[in-house]
Amino acid sequence: MQDHIFRMYDIRGIVGEELFIDQVYDCARACALLMLTRDATIKTVAVGMDGRVHSPAIKDEWVRGLRDSGLDIVFIGVCPTPLVSFSEYFLSVDAACMITASHNPKEYNGIKLFLRKKPLFSDDLQTLKTLFKKQQHVVPAVTGSYTKIFLIPDYIALLTRLFPHLMDIDLPIVFDCGNGAVGAVLPQLCKAFRWKQVTLLYDDVDGSYPNHEADPSVEHNMYDLKNMVQQKQAVVGIAFDGDGDRMGAVTESGIMVFGDQLLSLFSQYVLASMPGAVIVCDAKCSSALTETVEKSGGTLTFSPSGHAFLRKAMAEKKAVLAGELSCHFFFHDRYFGYDDGIYAALRLIELLLHSKESFDQLLQKLPQRKSSPEMRFTCAQGAGPSIIQSILEKVTIIPGIKISTIDGVRIDTGKGWGLIRASNTQPVICLRCESDSNEGLQEIQRFFVDLLEQWYDRDTLKTIVRW
Repeated sequence: MQDHIFRMYDIRGIVGEELFIDQVYDCARACALLMLTRDATIKTVAVGMDGRVHSPAIKDEWVRGLRDSGLDIVFIGVCPTPLVSFSEYFLSVDAACMITASHNPKEYNGIKLFLRKKPLFSDDLQTLKTLFKKQQHVVPAVTGSYTKIFLIPDYIALLTRLFPHLMDIDLPIVFDCGNGAVGAVLPQLCKAFRWKQVTLLYDDVDGSYPNHEADPSVEHNMYDLKNMVQQKQAVVGIAFDGDGDRMGAVTESGIMVFGDQLLSLFSQYVLASMPGAVIVCDAKCSSALTETVEKSGGTLTFSPSGHAFLRKAMAEKKAVLAGELSCHFFFHDRYFGYDDGIYAALRLIELLLHSKESFDQLLQKLPQRKSSPEMRFTCAQGAGPSIIQSILEKVTIIPGIKISTIDGVRIDTGKGWGLIRASNTQPVICLRCESDSNEGLQEIQRFFVDLLEQWYDRDTLKTIVRW
């Protein structure tokens, strides 16, 4: 295993180049030692996997390593990551593991880890790397047991109980499963709700992702959904990422909706019945979200990007809702507080059903800003943090700007802001900019293009930056 696959939130790398299946067993044994060191009473672990072609082999080795460490395994099959989180509440398990690489391309895979309903991340994963490299493990008295439990019917039953008002609705809706793990759930879910006008795209689970990458925050991946929404005259189109913990949306006119816009709508809806509640967002979100939450009587607090950081911030601030630009949404209002793309989709459908206005009209009523999408620049493996540190050193001597380092470097020039950060899941630099005007947006983008010229030629920058 290469060191860098032990990332901020999970283990993730290219199979056969960075992550080696014949080393997964030893990694699992190191993970068991880590878990038992954190809590000696740990006994039972739920394991799920997505539909990637190498997930079964990784699952077999991971389960073998945990069992040989004395842990009992409950295998819940091919499913989205939210089903693994659901298992922590529905089953008598102490920890959970999901074999997935989320939205990454098909050649990637990895493992997400949860202990006592909390993610294992950051320093825990660096400790795991050390234990793995030292070949440390537990020597149990007996081998752990292995059980299979198919949880999808129980998960669907819970959702139908939570949303009885969505039974038999006659709204035209399009779902794009992206050949990801939600395809194991969505057809049965639509049948359970008795929806009459639902269209499913790419609902067969296929880890080769033959149609498009399962990442709803990238506009190119939403083209088929947009076209089908307009063809079917649907009220909404909803897409999911590869492991189903994110959902993105397009309006009836085919407009792609940013994650912070969806969070604005969810915030208004939640705060109408819970005035004064705390909402958490990541540092990439628009100032329009801040305005919306404050006008709706809530308090907005910022967190670094990443599901583990947002869950931690929610617990610390006792927040009822959280979300990211990348379309992770966490509801502690009427739900458990973990990111579940399917549950978030139902909350959006509920919101549209109860609204007297269309999706397009709801968006038009939000405060308007000129915002770029998240722009992504590939960099060398491990180079991202040093690039960001170098940029920070450059901008600290510039007069008249405000700087925040809550996550990467966020710069406010007075005419707009931009956030540049290193991705924690891929060797990528991420940039998002915003202003009140097109001219201001172009100015802040030129500011960052000038900063990035040390690492990228200008032609490359011009192809990525939206002017």
